[in-house]
Amino acid sequence: MFFFSKVQSDFAEHNSTSSLNNFLPGAYLRIDGCLQILRNPLSNIISTVLQLVDINRLSIRCNRLSIEMFIRLLLLLPNLNAIRLIDLPSDDNMYKFQLVNTDDVRRFLTRNQITKITLTNPTEVQMNLILTCFTRLQSFAFEKTSNVDLRPVLRCILTKSNRCQPIRICVYGDLQNLELEQENFFDQFQIIREQNRIVIQTN
Repeated sequence: MFFFSKVQSDFAEHNSTSSLNNFLPGAYLRIDGCLQILRNPLSNIISTVLQLVDINRLSIRCNRLSIEMFIRLLLLLPNLNAIRLIDLPSDDNMYKFQLVNTDDVRRFLTRNQITKITLTNPTEVQMNLILTCFTRLQSFAFEKTSNVDLRPVLRCILTKSNRCQPIRICVYGDLQNLELEQENFFDQFQIIREQNRIVIQTN
């Protein structure tokens, strides 16, 4: 199902607590369920509706998210600036995507303008592919809901991201066992610990 909203408080994990004006304009689209609907004839109507609305925030909860459907949807949203992926494909499926070379994929890689992404418990394999697909990312937010080690993911971002642009990473949720200050690698970055989140910033 598709839900539209003009609420300005969504994607608050990308906002600075020091400013009340950090909101994202435009419409917010939330999709619950499977994207197979894009395969049927009604998809032409859906495509038209999506292109008529200025959507720059997208949240997807889809247990069987196919890479092909995902790319097809993103191509319908040229103004997209922020995305939240609740259910990522498995590491195996993410790896297979690197072997895909279709016109849709090539168009997406050259056109997407997404700078903000929110993920739940991502793996290093998933993060590597995301950095390849979303080359303009500047703000990352991770919801940590289990006893996973996010340090490899954080190192991956801080090593591979474009150092010409400032990078901001926010980790929130279950912050136990995330002792970044004990690793020399993170000494070069600003780490801010707040009540319910950790923020890492590059200079």
